[in-house]
Amino acid sequence: LTAKNQQVMGEIFGALFQKDWDKIRSLYADNYIQHNPDMKDGKEGVIELFSALDFEKAVYKPQMQIAEG
Repeated sequence: LTAKNQQVMGEIFGALFQKDWDKIRSLYADNYIQHNPDMKDGKEGVIELFSALDFEKAVYKPQMQIAEG
């Protein structure tokens, strides 16, 4: 399960930085509950927040990933 968790998180962060909203919709559960009170629940809440961010100068380069359980 740990390796699968790491794979999925890598795909999620890659999709977020590439603004690949179809990929995000395929990776998040329909009933996703966001624990950040400033974000809406569900896939569209994630997309809404990250759509508003300017990633033009951002670089996503994973260095270390911890995903247990």
